[in-house]
Amino acid sequence: MAGLLFFIAAALAVLFGLFGEQISKREYRAAGALLLEDPQLEKEIIGAFWKKENRADKEERQRAGEALAQKYGYSAKTQEELFLPYIMAGGAILLAGAFGLFLVWRRLFISAAGDREETQRTREALTELESRFEQAMVRLEKEENDTKILISDISHQLKTPIASLKLGYEIIQTTALEEEEREELVQKEYEDLKKLEALLESLMNLSKLEARLIQIQPVEASLRATLTNAVNSVYMKALEKQIDISMEPFEDIRLVHDPKWTAEVFVNILDNAVKYSDRGSHVCILVEEMVSYALVRVQDEGIGIPPEERNQIFKRFYRGKSDRILCTEGSGIGLYLARRIIEEQGGAVSVKDGMEGGSEFCVLLRKK
Repeated sequence: MAGLLFFIAAALAVLFGLFGEQISKREYRAAGALLLEDPQLEKEIIGAFWKKENRADKEERQRAGEALAQKYGYSAKTQEELFLPYIMAGGAILLAGAFGLFLVWRRLFISAAGDREETQRTREALTELESRFEQAMVRLEKEENDTKILISDISHQLKTPIASLKLGYEIIQTTALEEEEREELVQKEYEDLKKLEALLESLMNLSKLEARLIQIQPVEASLRATLTNAVNSVYMKALEKQIDISMEPFEDIRLVHDPKWTAEVFVNILDNAVKYSDRGSHVCILVEEMVSYALVRVQDEGIGIPPEERNQIFKRFYRGKSDRILCTEGSGIGLYLARRIIEEQGGAVSVKDGMEGGSEFCVLLRKK
């Protein structure tokens, strides 16, 4: 911009210089013409053109000159026409300069606006990056805390069966026992080992699910087959307590789900139904087809679940507060795994009071 201003100033200076030079030449020609006509008037001619004048003299001579010019047909317009090329050139230079200044200003303005826009985009990108970084830090901190809690919970769950096995082993090694007592203690240790094995399997599944090592792989498969596999897995436990598990007839539905892990969900629900129901009771499975979902209801005649605990039972390691629950083997993992597996497939699981006492677990499975 400074260069453009310098160019305009230089061009105008040259133009005004040429303009002044033309005026001087015209005055020289006029003085020369008068001198050639009457050489005796040399002093008066020089004085008329270049003598310093006061204001009154200037005004008087101006009026006399204008009257003389009009007398012979000359006017100010004639003078303007003589210098019109210089006036037009000066105007053109001023217009070109003004246009150039406008272009420079516009370019600088657009550049500044572009810079502001780019700065704003950069600032927004940095803000988004900072937000993602903070979210990642929060997520990592939560995962670290969850891992610590998980390790603590697992340690607590393993402590009781291991202590029981250790005590039984010490009794056998240090106490003189009758054969019948020894066999009873060995059987108790065997039961503790089975409980420990089941607990370790649940804990392994839990840790894999938490670490996302278990990948739910939905495929189109028969819901009837999935439920049948689940019933077969708990059949022997139900038979030992003479608990009948029935499935109401329904038209089979082919759902997009993971048959293995969905069956595990119903194994955990049915296992609880058998565990907390009285001998000789009944467990019923009902299936209803909806527009977008299939609803599976598992009804038992067990001890039921208090309303204030119905949201708690799906939390990790929660086992309830009643004496019957606390004195029954369990880890508090099964229903937590069931909820996680169902939710991973876009479904939901809930519990409510049964029709004739006990509980009714409702599992929603997406059809597609």
